[in-house]
Amino acid sequence: MPPGTTIEKSYKLLTREYILKHTDSVNPFFFKLGADIVEPAKGTLSGNVKNTNGEGLPDVTIAASGPINKNTTTSPSGTYSLVDLPIGFYSVTANKPGYKLFSTNNIQIFDGQTTILNIILKKAPPATGSISGIVSESNTGVLIQNAYIFISNPSNNYGTFSRADGYYSITNVVTGIYNMTVSKEGYYTKNIPNITISSGYNTIKNIQLTKIPANPGNIKGTITIQSGNYSGITVYAYGTYNYSTTNILQNGSYQILNIQPGNYLVFAHKAGYSCVPASTNVIVYSGQDTYVNFSLIPNPYWPGDFDQDEDVDMNDYLELQANFGTQNLKYDLNNDGIVDGKDLVIFGANYGKTGRRP
Repeated sequence: MPPGTTIEKSYKLLTREYILKHTDSVNPFFFKLGADIVEPAKGTLSGNVKNTNGEGLPDVTIAASGPINKNTTTSPSGTYSLVDLPIGFYSVTANKPGYKLFSTNNIQIFDGQTTILNIILKKAPPATGSISGIVSESNTGVLIQNAYIFISNPSNNYGTFSRADGYYSITNVVTGIYNMTVSKEGYYTKNIPNITISSGYNTIKNIQLTKIPANPGNIKGTITIQSGNYSGITVYAYGTYNYSTTNILQNGSYQILNIQPGNYLVFAHKAGYSCVPASTNVIVYSGQDTYVNFSLIPNPYWPGDFDQDEDVDMNDYLELQANFGTQNLKYDLNNDGIVDGKDLVIFGANYGKTGRRP
């Protein structure tokens, strides 16, 4: 017997076997002494791997780590066997793509015996991503509420509605390639193919819908003018779209035709006159006429006396300058739809005038 060794009794009962233990090694090794044969003390780890439906799983990687590291893969029926494992305690894992990793510790291998470890693998949750964006009108940019966004592929489908601000979001979408359908009453349905959803990533997809044209409506009415004629009058309708007309008949009647249905602010404008009422809110309905009447009353103030203090001065100039380039009719002195240099010329001609016009 080599120096530094001892004989210890085996844990195996009802036998007359002994273990030779080399005590001066960092990693002691063991041998079984029986009659005249000396061999390492080893055992086997075996079992089967099944899914939650009880079906055997092939190609599962079984790895045991302990006194030594060893691995194998399951057979087509899900069985496995790791032989010639030195006795001791092992950690065992079972791994297969698409399934949760199985792991266990303290699996003991006995000398000359087979330890049975049967394993059930559960499906791993699929990788997911998300998609979000804004739904708006293609020609106006108006945000669309309650548009239905639907994405699908042969395996999965998801849907949601856009919020009041046009925003939509679909989360926990299984990764893959999807087709998108976006629909809203009054708009053409939009189909968008081949949208990729990636794991852990939010795909941004903004959508523009085209409105289905409605039968247009009309705005009609009569303008009554005091102390003047009907030349130089413009009637405006501002809303979903902007419209105007300068075609005022000598009896004061006017019409703005082929207006898209919606809400509009309507008013009349003539330089040197005040419109009464100043403006009117109306709803234009599909295929119908909406009537709005106005009166134009002479404005006693000089053109350019914007603050109506009976003095065309620097304060009025600063107001004009602040609105330069806009469509603010208060400062559009020549009634051409924009505040520009022409209005500045008219203002200059009246600069310094005080009191009211004769």
